[in-house]
Amino acid sequence: MAEFHDIPDFLGDASLPPGKRLGTPLPAGGAPPTRAELRRRRARALTASGAWFFVQLAAFGVRPGLLDLPADYLVALIVTPLAAGLLAVVASVHPGRLGLGLRTPLLVALALLAPSSFVLVALATPLPANAPGVAAPGMFCANAIMGWSVLPLVLSALVLRRSFVSGAAYRSALLGGGIGLVSGALFALHCPDVDRIHVALGHGAAIAFAGLAGGLVIARFTRL
Repeated sequence: MAEFHDIPDFLGDASLPPGKRLGTPLPAGGAPPTRAELRRRRARALTASGAWFFVQLAAFGVRPGLLDLPADYLVALIVTPLAAGLLAVVASVHPGRLGLGLRTPLLVALALLAPSSFVLVALATPLPANAPGVAAPGMFCANAIMGWSVLPLVLSALVLRRSFVSGAAYRSALLGGGIGLVSGALFALHCPDVDRIHVALGHGAAIAFAGLAGGLVIARFTRL
């Protein structure tokens, strides 16, 4: 029968940090952020992103006759995308029951719905009476919306670094899509073009790009 001193010490030297004692050192990137640290980071990122959007909108200006547009048009293409984008951002960082985020099928569905629902709503929304013709090329608006999304996307990569334990690609895609929706909704306050194709393709393409950027690029930083 083995002596007690022959049994290996699985915990190792008690003076070492837990990761070293257990023989499972922390990853090269360091320990993931604590919840308190994440909350502080998110608050700073939200403040910076809000200020960024305010500055961009002030620089571009609000379109003339905005309040003359029908209420259903404003709700469909400004209020609803803005609310949906904020909800998408919240859903992407939701810890879930076990701290692993929302379930993968739900994340995938929401990530796909972010850009596609905007395109469908834009195509289905009736044009306002006496709607003006195309005022700007769709590529101009797409580039502008993508530009508005850059800083919030970069802040997301920095703030949420190594914080997604699972489903990082799907959660980051949803996060990017949410940022794109917020950018698109706020840019609609400036864009004077109400043409369905312009809004669906020009604005919708930028929202889809933000989602792709989240899933393909931001996920590399948020993955644990």
